[in-house]
Amino acid sequence: IIGQLARKEYIASQILAENFYDYWLNEHMVKVRKIKYGTFVCYRNIIQNYILPIIKGRTMDVVTNDDLLKILDSMTPGLLSPAYGVFGSSFKYAKKHVLINKNPATSAISIKRKQVSKKKRMKEPQLRMHKMAAVIKTKKENTHLHQSRQAKCF
Repeated sequence: IIGQLARKEYIASQILAENFYDYWLNEHMVKVRKIKYGTFVCYRNIIQNYILPIIKGRTMDVVTNDDLLKILDSMTPGLLSPAYGVFGSSFKYAKKHVLINKNPATSAISIKRKQVSKKKRMKEPQLRMHKMAAVIKTKKENTHLHQSRQAKCF
């Protein structure tokens, strides 16, 4: 144990993910951090519908960044930002209270953000080209329409 303490690898107690998230959300986030009701509902839904189906029954110290990436990959883009908040805050809390020895959320969030950013960059030129084509088409139609109106005027 002394060696684990020296290497900062000692886990004070092993806690199941579902028990941890129940305490973290209801005691820490609501009573201590005093989050708003809307934030509470959003976080609760992320925990119940995405996080616990993947890690329920496991202790927090065995959850990996691959587990977290699997959860993040299952989410719609609109849920990613609050999910980053849930993971970032909850795993920081777990690390501070020696429930885990390594915070897997840090790398998982970083990896997911890079993936999303890369997808966004890949889509942007296609959107620009698509919009540009629509603008050119509209411009041609307007020019043609304008020319045909002019032709009728003369």
